Amino acid sequence: MNDQIHKKLLQEEIKLLQKSLETLQLSVEKCMKIGQKDAYSFEEMESFDSLTSEFGRTADIYTQKVIRTSWMLLHEPFLPFIDCYIMLKK
Repeated sequence: MNDQIHKKLLQEEIKLLQKSLETLQLSVEKCMKIGQKDAYSFEEMESFDSLTSEFGRTADIYTQKVIRTSWMLLHEPFLPFIDCYIMLKK
């Protein structure tokens, strides 16, 4: 791929990341209103499940899309983060 294609791809990925961040922020606000309790209702637990799911999705978009495409634009080799972690542990 050439740089123009990578730039367009990065712009699309950033838009996707922004949408994901907006949804994540809504989940955070909803869970902050629930607060900490000894026991939660089923609906409250669903809200926390949604929050963790949105966090994971946002992190994946950032690490697996935005960063990878940025590295491609910089003409740097990209290693998945798990591989970097394994190499650092050696």
